Amino acid sequence: MKQSTIEGWIDTFLEYGRQGLKSHPKRAEAEHEQQIKAHREKIGELVLQIDVLKKAKELLSEDESSSF
Repeated sequence: MKQSTIEGWIDTFLEYGRQGLKSHPKRAEAEHEQQIKAHREKIGELVLQIDVLKKAKELLSEDESSSF
């Protein structure tokens, strides 16, 4: 096997590696941003649930104290 053939393979391998690294971070960043958005939405839902539970507890406490 000729040395030039192997060097050609190495050059091709390195070039495809560079191209892969260039395109992958953008996709990974987009996926990361999508995960952040989903987490923020979930946090918003949980905050609303907590607020509802606090209000319900407050109303129940008022009912119990007024019944005595």
